[in-house]
Amino acid sequence: MRIRQNTCSIVWVLIVLIACAGLASAAPTALEKAKERGTVVACADPYNLPFSSPDPNTPGFDVEIAKEIATGMGLSIAYHWADTGTRGGLSRALRRSINDGKCDFFMGLPNDDDLIDEYEEKRLEITRPYLGTGYVLVGKEGGRSPQALADAKDAKIGVIMFTVGDMFLSRDGFQTDPYRLNEENLAALQKGDVEFSLMLASKAGWWLHQNPDSGLAIVDGFELDPRMRYSLVIAVRRTEQDLKAVLNQELEKLVASGRIAEIVAKYGVPFFPPSN
Repeated sequence: MRIRQNTCSIVWVLIVLIACAGLASAAPTALEKAKERGTVVACADPYNLPFSSPDPNTPGFDVEIAKEIATGMGLSIAYHWADTGTRGGLSRALRRSINDGKCDFFMGLPNDDDLIDEYEEKRLEITRPYLGTGYVLVGKEGGRSPQALADAKDAKIGVIMFTVGDMFLSRDGFQTDPYRLNEENLAALQKGDVEFSLMLASKAGWWLHQNPDSGLAIVDGFELDPRMRYSLVIAVRRTEQDLKAVLNQELEKLVASGRIAEIVAKYGVPFFPPSN
């Protein structure tokens, strides 16, 4: 009798497990839910211009790109704002937004090797890259135009202390002047204390866009140093493979058509081809 009771219990457990598995497999994906409600939700940082902002007059290029993606999907766009600058940084922002199901995808993340473990730990996957970026040289308008860092080995270059740019230029024997803030770096360039400033393309482009009479410009034709470049990607939850496929399709179209280059140019940011 005891053996029979145990057998019955096992059968009932199996029935429950099979039923639960069936319910799980029938659960709609994020893409299916988005199509049902007619809206896809993107996560972005609200305090991160030129990338993203809730200000409709200056939304940032990532917000505009997300809208283009939604349009290509035949959907409207909504945003969930996740501050990456608070205590806990990006890790906390990811955990409290996309990991909590507050959005379908997270815009504007670097495909930096140092962050791959972070994405895997959060059970996220990244899309194809859509924008290349990194450190560029800023100089005076009409000045010389080194096409690579090696061409500026004889120049004094302003850098932001404790950054990747500072580390590599110091290690490679460049003449550098370290500054705490980008504004201090650019002020030194305007005064002639340095010949060039090394800055992130997004920061440099946005500052120049806001200060059109500064007399400064990103050096034309400058090629990013491979050690100091990365690309931007979108993160999705690992389980949302159908959404990832659609995002990749839309990003491929936007890059190939030149639309992403047009959008970032509105914010003064140079377009560099994305790379893995």
